[in-house]
Amino acid sequence: GENTTTLTGLVADPTANPTGSVVHQAVVTTANGSMTTIPAAFRNDIIATLAREAGAREWSVDIVTGDRDAFQLVSESVTVLYPKKGVSELARMTPEAVEEKYQVPPARYPDLAALVGESADNLPGVPGVGPKTAAKWLADWDTLEGVIAHAMELKPDRFREVVARDAERLRLNLKLTTLNLSLPAVAPEWRTPDRKSTRLNSSHI
Repeated sequence: GENTTTLTGLVADPTANPTGSVVHQAVVTTANGSMTTIPAAFRNDIIATLAREAGAREWSVDIVTGDRDAFQLVSESVTVLYPKKGVSELARMTPEAVEEKYQVPPARYPDLAALVGESADNLPGVPGVGPKTAAKWLADWDTLEGVIAHAMELKPDRFREVVARDAERLRLNLKLTTLNLSLPAVAPEWRTPDRKSTRLNSSHI
């Protein structure tokens, strides 16, 4: 409709991947039909940058993605539509929904993911630590860095030495799960200053 802009996204460019191996580029199609080829590695950061900019203008933003890293973008103006059963059923992940499911606010989702790990991204977390334990630690110590600083006070105590030993790997996990909200390479034509709502679609490549 007139008040909605769709960033279709991030579909694999077959000319960039003739062998069917690793895709290194993606095609972004904007609402006005223009297309731009970008490195696929930037797809989530582009979505994050656009969502931050739109949210700062108090626009209503829906991000359609199966990547849980996007939960860190959720706010009063940004909602993630997360596939529950393929694309036929989408869960509306609002700030309340994220906190209800994971027991942490959206901004702390990267810290949770760093501790628990993300199998889709091949990031191992602390062995044996699930979302409930990680959320309890974050409730006590606020951030991953706080958890590491208080590693010898963690409960259950069997995780204390593991967290202290794996601190640098966990910090790397956090770096990899934290999206870049200020990507300078986002082209001006992808922005839609005349719109007050937008839907950003991100598909795995």
